Amino acid sequence: MGFVYMLTSPSKKRYIGITTKDDVEERWNNHLKKNSHCTLLKRAIDKYGFDSFKKEVLVKINNQFLQSYEKKFINVYNTLAPNGYNCTTGGELNKKLSEETKQKISKTTKQTWANKPTSNGSIEFTGIRYNARYGKTRKRIGSYETYELAQKAIKQWKETGTIQQEGLFIRNTGCIWKRGRKFVAMKNHKNLGTFDTREDAQKAIDDYIKSL
Repeated sequence: MGFVYMLTSPSKKRYIGITTKDDVEERWNNHLKKNSHCTLLKRAIDKYGFDSFKKEVLVKINNQFLQSYEKKFINVYNTLAPNGYNCTTGGELNKKLSEETKQKISKTTKQTWANKPTSNGSIEFTGIRYNARYGKTRKRIGSYETYELAQKAIKQWKETGTIQQEGLFIRNTGCIWKRGRKFVAMKNHKNLGTFDTREDAQKAIDDYIKSL
């Protein structure tokens, strides 16, 4: 089970988020970290202080429905920037970026390497995925679902010379990434579902490819 939650600032702007953590407050506290990727929300927290935010759980639901409910609530509460603090419409890879976020990505893409250095490597955010590169030649290791997975990939490549498979996007094959204790299957930017095992997730991708 997971949670869909809403944070409301003193300015009445809102943010819709989801988490598979058992303790939703643990997820809320993650927004306070410097490496939080919820840029607009982090700025508001820095401005108003997190204690001044209203925090509420909108629904507790099976993990497989979290993304669809996230999209619904973002739409219902109109929290997509500039009306709220959500930078995307939600729903993982099916999400659409807000115009504000698109402009920011376009403006800062050339600065990505300087802004995202990580232990002999660099991570480039394309707006959809995180590209991990290593060394002075910026050797491309792979594209990953999250910044943290791209970091792990660079570390693994540095230590073992092997490519991390978790969360790796493979052209014409799809992607499987771990979320909590579950495995999410993706293909052609389509979420194929959340599964108990990596094998079940791979089967979903294989079946989807066969149906094309």
